[in-house]
Amino acid sequence: MDSFIVLSSILLILIIFFTFNNRRPRLHLPPGRFAWPVIGNLHQVEPVQHKGFGDLSMIYGPIVSVWFGSSLTVVVSSASLAKEVLKDKDHLFANRPRTVRTKASTKDGSDLIWSDYGRQYVKLKKVTVHELFSPNNILRSSSVREEEMTTMVELISRWCHHERRKFGKSLELRRYLKMASFNCMTRIVLGKRFIDDEGVANEEGLELDAIIRESAMLNSSIALMDCVPWLGGIGWMIGKKRFLRCQDRKTGFTRRMLAECEARAKEGDGASKEYFLGALVSLREAHDLSEDNILGLVWDMITASLDTAAVAVEWAMAHLMKSPSMLAEAQDELERVTGPDKAMTELDFPKLQYLRCVVKETLRLHPSTPLMLPHKAKVETKIGGYDVPKGASVAVNVWAIARDPAVWKDPHAFQPERFLSVDIDMTGRDFRFLPFGSGRRMCPGAQLGINLVMLMLGRLLHHFSWRVEEGQEIDMSEGTGLVCSMRSPLQAVPTPRRPTRLYN
Repeated sequence: MDSFIVLSSILLILIIFFTFNNRRPRLHLPPGRFAWPVIGNLHQVEPVQHKGFGDLSMIYGPIVSVWFGSSLTVVVSSASLAKEVLKDKDHLFANRPRTVRTKASTKDGSDLIWSDYGRQYVKLKKVTVHELFSPNNILRSSSVREEEMTTMVELISRWCHHERRKFGKSLELRRYLKMASFNCMTRIVLGKRFIDDEGVANEEGLELDAIIRESAMLNSSIALMDCVPWLGGIGWMIGKKRFLRCQDRKTGFTRRMLAECEARAKEGDGASKEYFLGALVSLREAHDLSEDNILGLVWDMITASLDTAAVAVEWAMAHLMKSPSMLAEAQDELERVTGPDKAMTELDFPKLQYLRCVVKETLRLHPSTPLMLPHKAKVETKIGGYDVPKGASVAVNVWAIARDPAVWKDPHAFQPERFLSVDIDMTGRDFRFLPFGSGRRMCPGAQLGINLVMLMLGRLLHHFSWRVEEGQEIDMSEGTGLVCSMRSPLQAVPTPRRPTRLYN
């Protein structure tokens, strides 16, 4: 009886194996590890995926096949192949692969990020770029960013004078960066401020934060139902109730924001058009925007901008604190350009060349989305001479490209001065350096993100001296997840270095 069970099990495994392999297209696919039936390479995927895929590229070359269950993902890790995907054949890879969860959360791609390339995508991107990310709108919202950076500086100064004895010698910088970024985002997108000048979130702010955290947790893991289609029904049944409950909560919150905005518009409040949601309401009829379009766009802007700037600034501060000479050089430049008696503003940016180099070098080593969001092959095509089947996902490993020793000298070293002699673009035109992507699906908010990182970092450096608490070391390892954050929050000791009036 036992032998019969063993033989039956072996026979079943062989049937699944040959069925799985026979269903795969007989194509000249990119090289990669052996993929097992049903699970593919799922058991071999590293927690920090971009690093794991970068290691695979060192073994198999700059283009690799990775099977997530029965779904193929082609990972490219060189500038030349990135150009092929994002420029030469951009029209063939402009769609997005949508899982069961992304279909449910975006009403099957009614937003900008997860919609396929077509009329709707072009319409939504045009509205987004014109109403949020145009040069005039970015300039108009500079006062919001500067006000929130002033509040951030004041809160850190208050910690230095009153809270250091209570909470310890070092400050968790991430908390203050996230508060400033959160308020910037909600004011620009929703026209509301949820965290007050004391650093305390109101009821709506706490609800929004809880929704964002739960959504990120539900969407961050590799779900079985996303990778093994024939088990999708079972997987969806298991997690469906919790997922839909979170979706209902998210939709309810956004509809309340939308109702408030519509009420303000009916009352003739012209200020309602000065933030993104208000502008969408005013353009609803002219651009035929459905409620799903509006809610989807709002959540795209919230999720895309929430942590990215704060993460980049935390990495920059960690590198500078590990190199006191670079920290001093950045502060000396701020002293020369801004002066000792006034706060830095965005008007100072053109003269802050070394600070810009620090930001570039930070984004080179730590792009906020190191694998970019996945692209989807519209038809069967080729990349680097290899076949890519229709429907396959394509991931561009911008983290690995930016550390390619064939392109960068001392690629793993933090050297801002490398950008002083060569002006390398960071908005998608140079395929060695793609922190915001490139092509049709490039992040439309690149300039807004750069401005926020520059301003946040500049204010921290100009207003405070920074050091590591004696006996402590900075952990430079990366955390897991879609956004490339530090695994351990940066602990720092700030000391005010400007006149008192600049902190109030």
